[in-house]
Amino acid sequence: MGTPLLGWRIRGGQERSVSIRGDFERVYNASLEVMARLPKANIVCEDRTKGEIVGKTKGSLQSWGELVTVKVSRVDDSQSSIRVRSEPKVKATKIDYGKGVENVEAVLKAIQAVRLEE
Repeated sequence: MGTPLLGWRIRGGQERSVSIRGDFERVYNASLEVMARLPKANIVCEDRTKGEIVGKTKGSLQSWGELVTVKVSRVDDSQSSIRVRSEPKVKATKIDYGKGVENVEAVLKAIQAVRLEE
């Protein structure tokens, strides 16, 4: 994951996986809804058969923008797995100033909140 240095992450890109209660369709739909609402971002690719959603964020003072990927996998009829990855659009980026962690945590928290409401 990189080494923290003065609050920064060395090596751009962060990833986290969690299991969540819910069938594939409901979790995928919740993920799609969350990605569509991601601030300063838009969905650039969506493939339900692969369970993948890719969004691009706009640049900021901290970065040139990120690619945020959500991968939903079926564990069984009532359980799914979600993997969220955030990586800088510019591959040469070595320090993401915590933007990757921020994106991953925001997406996972939002997906889990949508799931809790249903």
